[in-house]
Amino acid sequence: MDLRFQHPCTALVVGGTGTGKTYFMKRLIENRDEMFNTKFEEIIFYYSEWQSLYDELKDKVDFRQELPMLDDHPAGQGPKLIPLWLFLRLCIGLAVCKVLQESDSYRAAEKPLLALTSCYSANVALTVIRQMRYWNILREIKCLAEVLEDDLAEEVWVARTRRNIILFSSINLTFGISLGVSITLRFIISGDNTLLLLWPFVPYTGSWGLTIAQLVTGVCCPLLSITISIVVTALGCTTSTVTGLHHALAQCLIATATPEAVRNGAKLHQRLRRVTLDLTEFFAGNLAHVMASSFSHSSLAIVQVIASQEMTSTTFFQLFRVLVVFLWLSFLSQELSDSSLRLQRSAYLAATGSGTALAEARALNLVMLAASRPPALTCKGLGTLSLSSAGHVLRQLYSVINVLKKQN
Repeated sequence: MDLRFQHPCTALVVGGTGTGKTYFMKRLIENRDEMFNTKFEEIIFYYSEWQSLYDELKDKVDFRQELPMLDDHPAGQGPKLIPLWLFLRLCIGLAVCKVLQESDSYRAAEKPLLALTSCYSANVALTVIRQMRYWNILREIKCLAEVLEDDLAEEVWVARTRRNIILFSSINLTFGISLGVSITLRFIISGDNTLLLLWPFVPYTGSWGLTIAQLVTGVCCPLLSITISIVVTALGCTTSTVTGLHHALAQCLIATATPEAVRNGAKLHQRLRRVTLDLTEFFAGNLAHVMASSFSHSSLAIVQVIASQEMTSTTFFQLFRVLVVFLWLSFLSQELSDSSLRLQRSAYLAATGSGTALAEARALNLVMLAASRPPALTCKGLGTLSLSSAGHVLRQLYSVINVLKKQN
């Protein structure tokens, strides 16, 4: 058995049956209070505390160090944007509180509410980007794509996957950038200074305070919108890629049903199934928070159009933002579920074909059993994303709009 350090805070225990892996992990858990210290979601590993356990297990365990120790990198390797985002959150929070206290109507309170939800969703999006689990999922999907990209089934799934990625990325990023620029131009042209990030530029920078505050606000508005759009775009692209990998694996099982191809297909499906479930579970708790800004923008835009019967460029982008995000993600989630069911049918055809041995048939049965429970994106409050659920939500939204029109 050997212990390989893949990361300063992550270890991989490798070894065959009877080499002492279970005993080693048991002793590791028993000594966890001496060997680990938890601070702010980071596990700081004290290498000096290994000595007693190392002396006890050195005859059974081959310790290997493949990366520098954590002591060489005390500050970590994460992005250094946390102080900037803390400052922006503080400034936006102060501005929103000030404006809400002075607001005497819905129109006056609309902009601070939108700024608050955008700041919240952008903060969640930044948290998602900084999580190591997120990058591990992307790396595993990239590895699976590299394994299948040279296969005979490449032409079948690559073109459709590339088309979905290009369409979703271009439309989503265009709407995100356009919305941020539209809000910035609205502040500049209208001369509305209610949501400017005045502190600490006013009064500490003198006569340049207002100009600097306008510049910082003009940069922050597109930055918030783009951060949200980047995370949503990444989710759509990874979902589309995983869908394409399911189609590629299904095509491989049909095209070449040799024993070696079946064994490789079963192993690849196990990895693909694991990373797909990890992707859906990871975003199940974050998607609602990331999309909070889109739903709030669209909801307030609908109320504004019904109440005032006017449509501006900002209102247009706000109104269709949820359609771009929600409907596209529902479509991609539906395709992911359909691709898993297609893989199940392909495994069934390969298992019932002539010349399939018992061992390969059992492996294909496991593939069919796992693929019969199709994965899908989920969102708290909305449930599983699919075309049927999207239609149900839009029908409810249409009913609410009709009620508001009658009351107006």
